[in-house]
Amino acid sequence: MRGFVDARRLVQLAALALATAATAFLLGYPAYSGAGSAGVASTANLVDVNGPWVLWLLAAPVVLVATHALWPRRGRTVAIVACTVPLWLLCLAGLLTIGLFFLPAVLVSGVALLVPARPLRRPRVASQPS
Repeated sequence: MRGFVDARRLVQLAALALATAATAFLLGYPAYSGAGSAGVASTANLVDVNGPWVLWLLAAPVVLVATHALWPRRGRTVAIVACTVPLWLLCLAGLLTIGLFFLPAVLVSGVALLVPARPLRRPRVASQPS
């Protein structure tokens, strides 16, 4: 676990937090409202209206970001590219609906490629007395 956290990993974990927050928001937000048969106002969330298959759509961005955020040090750049490209495509396909909510996670995931993968701080070397 030593050397797991560096600047790039922090950006990847931020993307994971954004994707998870978007999923949690979409699961809990009462996106649909209307009047019932007795004239009583009712609300429903995304899963109530579309069914449980929507959970796959909401889980896909989180799984993709978690895959490259928790990838070991070796081959991490390839993992970022391999997971960010399908994430961009999913976000682009659903841009007018739920894809817009995952856009911040996609952008931060892409920024992770620009951040150098170096340790946050270097260990101190004890100086020898002269």
